[in-house]
Amino acid sequence: MLKHYCLAGCMMFALAAANAQTAAQTLLKTNETPPAGTNGYAALHLFPYHTTPQQQAEWLRHPHTATDWEKLPHETDFACPNKYDTDACTAHVRTHLPVFQAALPRHRAVLDNLDSLAQSDHISVPPQHFETALLETTHFPAYATLLQTGRAAAITEWLSGKAQDALSRSCRHIKIGRMMLAHPQGLVQSATGNALIRQHTELFAHILAQHPESAHRLPASCTAVFAPLPEQDMGLCRAMKYEYRSLANDMTADRPQTSGIPARLGAYWHGFKIKVLLRENAEHAAFVCTDDALAQLRGDAPFQTPVPRFSLGK
Repeated sequence: MLKHYCLAGCMMFALAAANAQTAAQTLLKTNETPPAGTNGYAALHLFPYHTTPQQQAEWLRHPHTATDWEKLPHETDFACPNKYDTDACTAHVRTHLPVFQAALPRHRAVLDNLDSLAQSDHISVPPQHFETALLETTHFPAYATLLQTGRAAAITEWLSGKAQDALSRSCRHIKIGRMMLAHPQGLVQSATGNALIRQHTELFAHILAQHPESAHRLPASCTAVFAPLPEQDMGLCRAMKYEYRSLANDMTADRPQTSGIPARLGAYWHGFKIKVLLRENAEHAAFVCTDDALAQLRGDAPFQTPVPRFSLGK
């Protein structure tokens, strides 16, 4: 009798785990309605290059490394040694101001592309990318250049007596960071957007402290960038959805069978393992999309993730 109870208990546990994993997969694969307006997804990836609107549209259909396009000038010394310390960056630019002033015009094309990116309404992965292997072939944007070039330019403008231009540039970069947080291409983009917001908010405050009169005539680009972030933009749900779909695309791509067992049996076992692992990963990844995670976010508390279930995929 006892073994029957144990068997029934194990079956109920397995069924509950399977139901939870199915619900998690459904949640992570749910498509959101694309925002209205201009999508800056291609502009974010291609800002280091000279491209036409037609080339950007073609890249959206077939993402690739743009080695055959004209790379715009970007010098590694047009940056601060410490990317995240505003005081140190300002001191560095002030010490080498003539060098930065001479380099600023050479980076104008990249900066113009970033200004155009800031005119976008959102930065979102196109829905069709989730249904194909395009997530595998889409490389990261030039995040280091994004973080370094805009701030170096804004500090150079500020120290050259153009505080209003510097404030405007920082606000445009804060908007880019907010768009990156709203619909992130994974956790790296989410972290980069957060860093972009932080560094330009700090710089904006530094400039305004030195030029308080500018508070009464802020640039138009600053109108909405300091509004509180929506809850969904501060969480990790959208970033985790991208990570999970990227993982699923990578794991389900065709792989050559290298084992000595018959090919059909090997392919079956390979597919079974992938399905099990994806289901287990889904339950863990989907936690950041739950009401419990949202409650922790509202309470400004560290995430307390559930204890993983017993794994059948290891």
